[in-house]
Amino acid sequence: MRADFTFVVDTLGVPDPLTIRDVTATSIDFQQAVRDVIPRLRYEPAQLNGAPVRQIVAYRQSVGIRVVISSSPSGRPPTSRPPRC
Repeated sequence: MRADFTFVVDTLGVPDPLTIRDVTATSIDFQQAVRDVIPRLRYEPAQLNGAPVRQIVAYRQSVGIRVVISSSPSGRPPTSRPPRC
């Protein structure tokens, strides 16, 4: 899964929540989870002539899921039985 955003980091190194923009995502739920974290991120402010300035940041968060498939008998789930009624 992947989610891409842009936002402005202010002169204190804090993301401005009003500037968060969705760029792309592979999952709406993952996108929302990442969006919720962005205001808690902290950065070293950008500098221009020695003074802190606001800066636009491109932010990407991704996660991979690995599925392991085993062909051994011990790797199979137990056989289910019909319920006793």
